[in-house]
Amino acid sequence: MNIPPTPSGKCSFLNFGKMRFIAIFLSLTIALGCLQAVAQKPTELAAKAGEAMQQQDYFSAAQYFAEALKKDSSDYRWWYDYAEASRLSNDFVHAERAYKKVSEKDNGKNFPWALFYYGETIKIQGKYKEASKIFEKSFRRFQKKYPPVGVASKRGIEDCTFALAALKNPVEVGISRADSLVNSPGSDLAPLSLKGFLYYSSSGNSTGKNQIRKWKIASREKAFSLRSDTAVHLSSVTQNKSGEYSICSVCKKDDGVLRCKLAECNIKENSIDSLVLLPEDLNIKGKTQTHPALGRIGD
Repeated sequence: MNIPPTPSGKCSFLNFGKMRFIAIFLSLTIALGCLQAVAQKPTELAAKAGEAMQQQDYFSAAQYFAEALKKDSSDYRWWYDYAEASRLSNDFVHAERAYKKVSEKDNGKNFPWALFYYGETIKIQGKYKEASKIFEKSFRRFQKKYPPVGVASKRGIEDCTFALAALKNPVEVGISRADSLVNSPGSDLAPLSLKGFLYYSSSGNSTGKNQIRKWKIASREKAFSLRSDTAVHLSSVTQNKSGEYSICSVCKKDDGVLRCKLAECNIKENSIDSLVLLPEDLNIKGKTQTHPALGRIGD
């Protein structure tokens, strides 16, 4: 072993001894940590997983459930929760396996959603034929026994049918640039296309606060702001199909932090006449509510 020289050119056995001591200490610390993890009971690991789920730390929750199941694989509540944590952390491969295990063993007795989510995780991976068969099985089993699962399963069948048709007959997509008619030096985001018009949020050139803009699609007219009041920041507009009802985010600074609330935007032809905040059950105090989306259940 080559021992590095000190500035004087002589080897420092004292420094080398310190390095050995630190290396041994770190090795023992890591080993003790591993032993502590190994020594944890499966119920303790599952409890930690539950805490992580409450904190929406789904990745950590999945790891804890996986370790608990290595020690005790008999509890199907853990298997289901492991599947949920894996799905919510976008680990669809492990989620698929866990949902399959639960759906086969439980048979819908305690976990009626397991079969549906088994199909859902397969659908997300692009295996539409296989997913459709599972959705059909879930629909037959639960359409009367547990209607919410039946409804979701039917929607899953429709999704897979549409996806398979789209793959068989792909639609050509044309992309064109609106350039400076829409895009500005500021930020331009959250577009919504409705009845030949484009609605979007833009900070424009100078104000620094976003406003809702409107542009007649495919025209050579410049987009224009629907509201001249620059005291508030408006963003993320959404409308129903008829265009009669609109919701947007109204943002103001609160203790130096920009916070947004959802509001009904009374959009007329070329202006926003009024902004009415939605009820408190939708606008949580101290939190930011943004990017709303209006739709009809079943669409």
